[in-house]
Order: sequence, then structure tokens, then C-alpha cells
Amino acid sequence: MDDFSNPSFWLSAGSTLVSLATAAAVWLRKPGEQALGALAAFETRHAEQHVAADKEHRTLVERVVVVETKLVNLATKGDVAEVRGDVDALRQATDRNGQVLARIETYLLTNRG
Repeated sequence: MDDFSNPSFWLSAGSTLVSLATAAAVWLRKPGEQALGALAAFETRHAEQHVAADKEHRTLVERVVVVETKLVNLATKGDVAEVRGDVDALRQATDRNGQVLARIETYLLTNRG
């Protein structure tokens, strides 16, 4: 049996307690380091995904602005109808001018004098 009054017993007991405390501290600390490493890796991935999402968002906003600009400048049905009317009026005027030129030509050919 151990003699509790013997200093070597207390030295051995103290050494054992220090060894157990050190083992417990190392055992408890190691998972904390692993968790810290996993958290840092997660934060890095999250930051990269956030940057990629921001870039994609900016790209989509630019595309929407382009589409909105094109839609604002797009002709409406009223604009197309107005242009059709103008083209028809020009066609009629051109036809009348052609008829007048044909009459002048006929007159000049028949009345050569």
C-alpha cells in the first residue's frame, strides 16, 4: 500500500495529475482547432460564393438595363401604323408623279413639231 506521508507518493500523484490535466487540455483543444479550421474554411467558401453571387447580380442588372433601354426605344403599334400611313402617302404621291411624267412624255413625243 502507499504511504500518504511519503513525499515520493505525493510527487508521483502530482505528476500523474499534471499528466492527466495536460492530456485533457490537449484532447479538448484539438477538436476546437479542427472546428476553428472548419469554420475558417466555411467562411472562405461563403465569401467566395457571396462574391460570385454579387458578380452574377451585377451582370443580371446590366442585362435588365439593356433590355429596358431596348424596350423604351421599341416602336409601338401606333408608331408602326403612322409609318405605314406615311409610306402609303409617299407611294400615292410617287404614283401621281409617275402619271404626270408619263403625260409629259406622251405630249413631248406626239407634239414634236
